[in-house]
Amino acid sequence: MNKQFLFMLIVLPLLCALGAEQVQAKELLEDQVYVVIDQDEIRAFSSSRGQWISIDLAITERVLDTRYDGNTIIAVTDRRAFGFSEITGSWSQIDLEINERLIKIVAVGNVGSVITSERALGFSAQTAKWSTSDLHMP
Repeated sequence: MNKQFLFMLIVLPLLCALGAEQVQAKELLEDQVYVVIDQDEIRAFSSSRGQWISIDLAITERVLDTRYDGNTIIAVTDRRAFGFSEITGSWSQIDLEINERLIKIVAVGNVGSVITSERALGFSAQTAKWSTSDLHMP
């Protein structure tokens, strides 16, 4: 048999499998936070602090969606958007307008975004602050 053929048949699949394991391990290490929704609070687990850090919800407030990745947790309720920063170990929130509808929520690394029917909300885990931009959708 041809040496190149044997290399492609045996060695390449092994290298690909090893590479995939390294990528999976790296991805698992990147998440420094985890989120749990309780009836009256949102809990963030901070891996660097080894503790849960909570923020209270209003009595009738309900969580619509959550995302987490890297150092960032984003949670949206029917009243507010919350961001948690692993870097600062703190929650930050921004009120939603009465007419705003949730369209999309994303968390990637050190940033999070909430797109509503009225605004684009951006969260930085570096500063634990929100920034807003009005949208002009038809």
